[in-house]
Amino acid sequence: MDSYPTGQYARSCRGAGAALQNTASNRINFVRPSRKPSPRAVYRLAESQRVNESSSLAQRFPKLKTLKVVLDYFDASGVTRTGGMTFKPNLEHAKSVFRFNCVNGDCVGGDYDLSGELSQAIASRRKSLTGELRCQGVRHNKEIDERAPCQSILRYKLSLGY
Repeated sequence: MDSYPTGQYARSCRGAGAALQNTASNRINFVRPSRKPSPRAVYRLAESQRVNESSSLAQRFPKLKTLKVVLDYFDASGVTRTGGMTFKPNLEHAKSVFRFNCVNGDCVGGDYDLSGELSQAIASRRKSLTGELRCQGVRHNKEIDERAPCQSILRYKLSLGY
């Protein structure tokens, strides 16, 4: 945050205690405690780095001209839909590590990687590909300190053009 409160608001905050510090330039700095990153955040950061270091879809698959992706997320039973999306990635910018996050907020180490399925479909010049993947992550319930397999389901349909 570049702008700090000044004027009447800053004067009214001066007595707020240890959470606020008044500097010489009449700015107020908020003191924030540092937090230990969650296992989910550490995993997502590593996966994000792996994706960013991969080549683009256009570089890896020069014959692929269009791609349409339809994703539907379901709970572990496969009955209740928990989300979904449809999109057409820009092949020049989309990365060849083609993965999607698990929608469960407590899941660590799972997610869905469609890179292999996409590579096989392109190698065999398929026009469409449908399938289902189960999340292989682990749900961490912090309140009762319990761990259980996530097993959420991703149903996907890829439409490919050459």
